[in-house]
Amino acid sequence: MKVFDRRKWLKLLSSRGQAIAQYPELLFLRWKARNLLKKSQSVYRWLSEEELIKTRKSDVLFIFGCGYSLNDIEPNEWAFFEKHDTLGFNWFNYQNFVRCDYYLVREIITFIHEFRNPFAFYRKFKRYGNLFKRPFYKNTVYLLQKEWRAVSSQFFAGFHLLPPGSKIFPYFSIGRGKLQNPSERMSDGLTHGPCTLAECVNFGCCMGYKKMVLVGVDLYDQRYFWLPYDRTRRECEEKDISVDDIYPGIKWTIEYFRFIKPFLDERGVSVEIYNPKSLLHEVFPIFDKAVINGARDQKPKEELKDATCQDRQASIIG
Repeated sequence: MKVFDRRKWLKLLSSRGQAIAQYPELLFLRWKARNLLKKSQSVYRWLSEEELIKTRKSDVLFIFGCGYSLNDIEPNEWAFFEKHDTLGFNWFNYQNFVRCDYYLVREIITFIHEFRNPFAFYRKFKRYGNLFKRPFYKNTVYLLQKEWRAVSSQFFAGFHLLPPGSKIFPYFSIGRGKLQNPSERMSDGLTHGPCTLAECVNFGCCMGYKKMVLVGVDLYDQRYFWLPYDRTRRECEEKDISVDDIYPGIKWTIEYFRFIKPFLDERGVSVEIYNPKSLLHEVFPIFDKAVINGARDQKPKEELKDATCQDRQASIIG
């Protein structure tokens, strides 16, 4: 029988006292999420760090953001990405473009008031989970945040919204809001810094990739690839953020990546930008697309054959 650890809970209450005082339901939500997650252990395949590293098949990792520039990428470019390893995060799962080898799930619901309506937040989780039922995620390894702040990502797995038998690696965040170099092992946590993108780059470091290419990481506006050109996400609209506004945390994001670049250089890790207009071009070099034209022809996946980016987007929105 597990003994109740009074000191552990007192330490937790002390460190999270302000958040708990403001949102007392967080304690219940955290307890409920963890219990649901424990009950789902037998539904999924939980990987060790050694097993996770063995899933790497390439020295190059393409990391996909949600910028509108994804709509300008041609089918032969997506086919080239699939010759290497691929990682999606946040809301990239709206995509209908490319096979995802890895997917990092952090916080799907960010506003506490959304948890107060159980039917509404379950529908949001369900909609998010349904996006993973397509062939692009047949063999995906899910990187699932598992810690105090990970209430919604634990609910996501606890509700069994991933396909049964899915491979999961649980990780935790470190260095949130800090200028802190990436960790060198997954078991040490992933440095969050100013954004989830930092955790994705940290993941690439831990996995041993020599090159990472950031695709669809635009940051110069608030347009998203699955939405009309003149619309942004509801969460942005609620904060009075318009489609033409640059990413709110851009200065902090540029400062962070400029800070960790020497760390990456020392280890022979290259990070490049696919969209030359991305605001991160101030830190990282632009990917040379000439290598795509010089690569051997390789047919895209059958379900993507003869489809244009516009056709795929129509299938998503429709």
